[in-house]
Amino acid sequence: MAVATGQYRVHSPKTAGYTSRKQRDGLGSGKYTNGWVDGKHGSLKRTMNRGKLLILIMLTAGLTAGIVAWWHQYQQGVRVLELWDAEMAFQIRMAPECQLMRLSQPGIESNEQISIAGELWGVGDQVDIGKARGIVHARQALISDASYKWDTVPPAQPVWTEAIRFGSGPLQQTFAFDLKQGVIRNVEHGNQANLAPHVTAGLRTFLDEQWAELATPSVARPAP
Repeated sequence: MAVATGQYRVHSPKTAGYTSRKQRDGLGSGKYTNGWVDGKHGSLKRTMNRGKLLILIMLTAGLTAGIVAWWHQYQQGVRVLELWDAEMAFQIRMAPECQLMRLSQPGIESNEQISIAGELWGVGDQVDIGKARGIVHARQALISDASYKWDTVPPAQPVWTEAIRFGSGPLQQTFAFDLKQGVIRNVEHGNQANLAPHVTAGLRTFLDEQWAELATPSVARPAP
């Protein structure tokens, strides 16, 4: 506020040095729009907008990568879901119980038997491999399209030497193996297929390791 006194104009301390209300409020430079000013405040607003855009880009990229990974995983198991249905595939991949069994040919006495293609095969040694080293890879191999020879016919007379039971109770799924001929069969439903040579070799090594550990029970099983 200015008070005229003769030839002199006295300025109030609150308004001295300012020619407008905007200057007095510290907004004397730049464009005054909706409380923001080009300058320090405008730069802050632009930085915030760029930050939001960057976050949006990162979220979009992450979502896209997730979709691509899911599609790739799905494509790897399309034919397997035709061979083993979704319930079988789920038990292979997720069942906490996983029991390896040694089989003997029909006609040999055994306390436990399983029926495979109408014949009773004896069950001998058994070992829990649910936490065995390599079980994760074995599970994944059994539900991957690349693990099977789709263009070949399974042999007429497989000799089943081992079986793996995934799960327990009515949802259990048991798979018998003839790894000399590279054949796998689902015991409950009768689906059968030929394994790729590299998977046959890998499973043979994995199962031999489990039998070796069973022979030396004092050796603690490592984590999978």
